Amino acid sequence: MRIAHGDEVVRSVKEWSNSIIKLASLHNRKIFLLKCRTNNIIPKHISNNMKCILSLNIEDHPFKKMSDRLITGFQGSILSLEIKVTLWKLEQQNKRIVDMEDKVKGLVSEQLFRRCVVMINKRYEYNFNKIKNTNIKKFDILIKQKINRHTLSSKSKHIYNYTDVQLPTEVEMILNLEPKFGIEIKEKWKVIPTVIKDLEFGIEAVQLDDCNDEGKDIVKNNLRSKAINVISNYYKKTKTKKKNDRLNHTVLIKNLYITRKFLKERPDLIVARADKGNTTVIMLKTEYDTEMRKMLNDKVTYKLLKKDPTNKWQKVANSLVNKLVVAKIVEEQQGKHLKAKYTVAPRIYGLRKTHKETCCLRPVVSCVNSPSYSLARFLHEILTPVIEKFQYNVKNSFDFVTFSRKVSLPKNYVLISLDVVSLFTNVRRDLILKVIEETWDNMKHLVKIPKSVLVDLITFCYDSSYFVYQGEFYAQTEGSSMGNPASPVIANIVMNYVIDQILKILPFEIHFLKLYVDDTIAAIPESEVNNILELFNSFDNNIQFTMEVEKDDSLSFLDVLVKRSNDKLITDWFVKPISSGRLLNWNSNHPRSQKIGKGND
Repeated sequence: MRIAHGDEVVRSVKEWSNSIIKLASLHNRKIFLLKCRTNNIIPKHISNNMKCILSLNIEDHPFKKMSDRLITGFQGSILSLEIKVTLWKLEQQNKRIVDMEDKVKGLVSEQLFRRCVVMINKRYEYNFNKIKNTNIKKFDILIKQKINRHTLSSKSKHIYNYTDVQLPTEVEMILNLEPKFGIEIKEKWKVIPTVIKDLEFGIEAVQLDDCNDEGKDIVKNNLRSKAINVISNYYKKTKTKKKNDRLNHTVLIKNLYITRKFLKERPDLIVARADKGNTTVIMLKTEYDTEMRKMLNDKVTYKLLKKDPTNKWQKVANSLVNKLVVAKIVEEQQGKHLKAKYTVAPRIYGLRKTHKETCCLRPVVSCVNSPSYSLARFLHEILTPVIEKFQYNVKNSFDFVTFSRKVSLPKNYVLISLDVVSLFTNVRRDLILKVIEETWDNMKHLVKIPKSVLVDLITFCYDSSYFVYQGEFYAQTEGSSMGNPASPVIANIVMNYVIDQILKILPFEIHFLKLYVDDTIAAIPESEVNNILELFNSFDNNIQFTMEVEKDDSLSFLDVLVKRSNDKLITDWFVKPISSGRLLNWNSNHPRSQKIGKGND
């Protein structure tokens, strides 16, 4: 090139090539910094250059909380600024490269220019992948350091602290308590009006179809009389405490006050329960919000609404209840209780998965007192007799243990477990309606309503799947939400249908298969282990399975560890690694019988 076109062309091509390498570096830097910000990680080059400021955090002084907050905020601001600078540099570099391309194109032939483009693109790709692999390793180290720091920041395995905030001893003591820990009520008179109001509502809800009006009044008044005695005894009863118990209660109340004050002063923190394991999670509100927004930006599953549709769905729900009453499917009294009154929009929240390395939330929609709640519960009750008859279902761990005692495994068979990825959001409306249509003859004697009404109820539950997050309303366009009372029973019907259809086309025999919602355990020929997952995943593009094969002759299913001994199955309790083992605290203000019962469970 130097001989044919001279030194100027060589310099231009070299400059162009070096700029491409710099572009690859900038692209990787942008990706790395954005991943750090998304996961609330401060890169080493920022934290290491703040030693003079970090010394404020190491020393013991009364302004430690303030220094924590300032340093965390400052590091985050520096990271955001560096991302902006990187984006600006990328834009400038792209402009320079365009100018260099034009310059080289004007100096050499078209054929030579194309060869240069191919060569430079290869250099870009090589350098981009090289830097990318380095950054991935660097990011993985930061993630592991973060997880180790967080899990070790608390001496208790009941708390996962995903922040750099050091918890005071009093706060940690309160957060270590089981979530349903009960605190003794000192001013009993304050709760009695609420108890009476709830009791009266419950008495009025009692259905006495076999009694006349006079008989109903007698029964209800008897209930009121008994309730008066219970409430009076509660109010008059004085509980004598031992001296140590009184001291413990005083310390508890003091620590509770300190915890409330601490959390009020730290509005940037979120305290919540984990997805599994009965543990408590502490995380930054910005991290939580970022992950929730990322989830809600999924246009396939969620759609942003222009206004609150609560009133609309309340009217639709009540109209549907009126049709049930007119058709004499429900009694008038039951219809009154099914009607939606003073409803509120369902609320979505996320439960953090502590077994994941990065921030990952399971979305849950709280539908209590929503327009669809009563009808969804009614639908659940209507369909429950159907799922109780399914041959693959187990009710709980004890039911499976009883079944396993009768199992005798053939030779060359292995145990596998199958799990559906995000089952509820992948059970589409058209699929459940198709299942109802095809299996109606088998279920109609178990369902106490006509098929058209059942379809209307299912359609309503899907159409009214919406929720609010930070004042914005979203509709769930795919599947049913986790938190809707009808979701588990609908998912169970679909899963049994899917399994039944797949088993019909399997080219081999499954010795046994048991199902609990989306968890499945089966015994299959060892030679078919590599084929069965593909067969299950080929049935429906939305319902996809993951598989686990027995290891060392054992496999976990629900809370049971299933072991093979010759051709028999032996079961033992299985405790997940993330399980906290936390039970109801003995000092909780619960009846002794409840504490013993929960402990035995």
